[in-house]
Amino acid sequence: MTGRGLSALLAVFLLLSWMCGPAAATSIFIGHDTSQLEREYQKNGTFIQTWGAIGAATGAAIEGDNLYIVDPSFGNNRVERRGPGNTDQGAFVVTINGQWIEDLGNFGGGFILAGTFEGNVFKISTADGSFGPLFSTGNSFVGVTFDGTNIWTTGGLSNNLVYKGGA
Repeated sequence: MTGRGLSALLAVFLLLSWMCGPAAATSIFIGHDTSQLEREYQKNGTFIQTWGAIGAATGAAIEGDNLYIVDPSFGNNRVERRGPGNTDQGAFVVTINGQWIEDLGNFGGGFILAGTFEGNVFKISTADGSFGPLFSTGNSFVGVTFDGTNIWTTGGLSNNLVYKGGA
């Protein structure tokens, strides 16, 4: 499995754990690396529906009652806010110092996480898209999520490892 594949699987697993607890999760969200809308599947692999408006999703995160989907671009990463039933709740642009957002991760408290092509991890406000740097991984195309205690990242293109960091 490639580093990017591992990034996607880690993000999906931890997204499910955060949403519902490992035993209660009934669906998973998968971004198809800028080629499709965010897709929702049942745990058994049955397709449920697509989410979002632009077919360029690389990652998703849940904060409160909303699903956030990133449509990346160097400097103009568009983050869609989708409510229950895939209702459009607006979007905002996150510049992240001109970096490409490869993955979003859950964080809580009005924030989501972003892992970038450049290997950096940022905290993004879901209220206004403002952001702050958290740390650099030294890898590229990193996946990122939060389990309630630690921020987890992947080796992205560099390796197949998963790293536990602090919050």
